[in-house]
Amino acid sequence: MSSIPPIDRLVQLIFDEHKHLQSRENRPEKQVVPPLVTLTHDYGSGAEAIGRALARALHVEFIGDDVTHRHDDKHHLEALILKRLEAAHGTSQQRGLLDYLGGNPDTLHTYRRELVHVLLHFAEHEGGVIVDRGAHVILRDRPVFRLRIVGSEAVCARRVAQREGIDYELALNKLRKINQQRLGYLRALVGVDNLDARQFDLTLNTDHFKDLSNVHLGLVGAMRAMGLNTGAA
Repeated sequence: MSSIPPIDRLVQLIFDEHKHLQSRENRPEKQVVPPLVTLTHDYGSGAEAIGRALARALHVEFIGDDVTHRHDDKHHLEALILKRLEAAHGTSQQRGLLDYLGGNPDTLHTYRRELVHVLLHFAEHEGGVIVDRGAHVILRDRPVFRLRIVGSEAVCARRVAQREGIDYELALNKLRKINQQRLGYLRALVGVDNLDARQFDLTLNTDHFKDLSNVHLGLVGAMRAMGLNTGAA
């Protein structure tokens, strides 16, 4: 089993590497940082609808995870990571991404390193609303709005049941499974065992929101209050 360095040290090493390349190419380190949001959420909390509306308002892409990704989305981080791995090895990678996430400790470091590179690219060049993947930890020292959207199990399960046309108990079991998988992912990837409120700039409970269509407007205001770039929003 290979030694996996702490995520903080890995992130710092890659950030230093990028700075070194910038200095060699005589590129300025300071530049206009595009709007950047990390979105951590409970399943059924309405976060996808809010996150997509926020991305449109900021004129950046919504970069979903496996649960929230849609076929017409421009980016999927795992697809970009696979392209980097294929370019590095010169051959198509046949292993599933789960092999890089936790099933094989020898390849976890490779996945983490490529994930940091891809996230740093978006932080510096494109911005985006990036769902989960430990981005709120990896990018915490960048100019980023770290958002968490939550809801009680009862309200979230009712939303899932209505949206997906399934009964309440099935929806409740589904959201519990997905939320637990996300925590397991964070634990394996960045060593986070809980979602302490201090990891985020704003935590939003959507239980009592009857209409989620305009919630993103308040989030844009919060970003402005932090002095973050909101593009043309």
